[in-house]
Amino acid sequence: MNFNNRKLLLACATCALLSGLFSFFIAQNFYQNKELANSQPPKNLSANQCDMKKIVAKNYKFIKPILILERSCESENLFPLKTQLSDLISTMQTNSELDFASAFVIDMNRSEWIGVNENVGYLPGSLIKVPLAISLMKMVEDKKCNLTDKIEAPKELFNIHQTYTSETIKPGETYTIEQLLKYSLAFSDNNATQILNHKVDLNYFKRLFQDLSLTEPDVHDMTYTISAKDYSRFICVLFNGTYLYKRHSEQLLEMMSKSSFKDGIAASIDKNKAYLANKFGESAMNGEHHFHESGIIYINNSAYLITVMTKGKDVVKLSSSLKSIAKLVYNQMTSGSLNTSVAKL
Repeated sequence: MNFNNRKLLLACATCALLSGLFSFFIAQNFYQNKELANSQPPKNLSANQCDMKKIVAKNYKFIKPILILERSCESENLFPLKTQLSDLISTMQTNSELDFASAFVIDMNRSEWIGVNENVGYLPGSLIKVPLAISLMKMVEDKKCNLTDKIEAPKELFNIHQTYTSETIKPGETYTIEQLLKYSLAFSDNNATQILNHKVDLNYFKRLFQDLSLTEPDVHDMTYTISAKDYSRFICVLFNGTYLYKRHSEQLLEMMSKSSFKDGIAASIDKNKAYLANKFGESAMNGEHHFHESGIIYINNSAYLITVMTKGKDVVKLSSSLKSIAKLVYNQMTSGSLNTSVAKL
C-alpha cells in the first residue's frame, strides 16, 4: 500500500470514529433528556395546582394587608358543575327564559371556583348597596361618622321603581345610620339608600374599588357595569373579615341575612340545613332588564359563595331562572358527587 492510500484510509477511519462518537453523545443526550423530562411535573397543571393571587389593601405605607386570596384558575373538582351550569343556561336561552346569564361559585374553605360567563358586565342595580355599606362602615371605623348619628328622612320620598319591594322608611321621620343600613341591605329600600348616598364620602367608595383591584365606577355613569366574578369580591371581604373590623363585617352580613327577597337563592336551599346572607339587585335600560343575586350559603362549618347575573325582557322570568341556577348549584355543592368542603350534610 503506497503512502497516499494509507493516508486516505487513515482519514476515513478518523471520520468513522468521529461519527460514532457524535452519534453516541447524541443518543446519550436524548435518553438523559427523556429521563429528565419524565421526572419533571407536567406542563399542563391541574386546576388544583393553580397559583394563589393576593389582593392587598394599597393605602398603607408600611403594611400590605391581604384582603383576598384567589386561585388563578378554575377548580377541576367543580368542572362537572360548570358543565351543568352551561347546559342549563343554554336551555334557558333556547326557551326564551332569559337572553344571557352568568354564574360564579366559590368553595370558601378552599378558594376553589368555577364560572360561566363570569367576566361579562351587567348593570348592578341594588347590588351596589353592598359596597356603599362597606364604605360607610369604613367611615365609621375612621371616626368620620357614627352608627348612632341621626338623619331625618325628607318630607317627600324618592319614587324609584322596584319590582320587588318591602319595608321602606317613612317621610319626615328620623333614623340612625345603622337603621338606614338595615333598610338598604335587608329590604333593599331605595329611599334609605339615597340618604346614605349623600352621607358617604366618595373617596371611601372609590378607595374600596381600588383596594379590591376593581375599576373605579363613575357614579354619574348610568351604564356602569360589573361582572359576577368582580362583584363577588365585595362579598368575599365581608366573609373573610379582612377589610372592615370583624364585628362590622359580621354586622353587615347579619343585616343581609334578614333579606326580604325570598324568591331567588333563599328558595333554592334547605333551610333546615343551611342559612344565607345575600343581596339582590335589579335594573333596566332600553327595555332590557338585569336581575342578579349574590350571597354566602353557610352549611355546618363550611360555606360557598354564589353570584348569578341575568338579563332579558321579563324580570319575573329572570327571577325564576336565577332560582333554578341557584338550586342546581346547591344540589351539586351538597350532594357529595363533587369534592367540596360543604358536602358534609
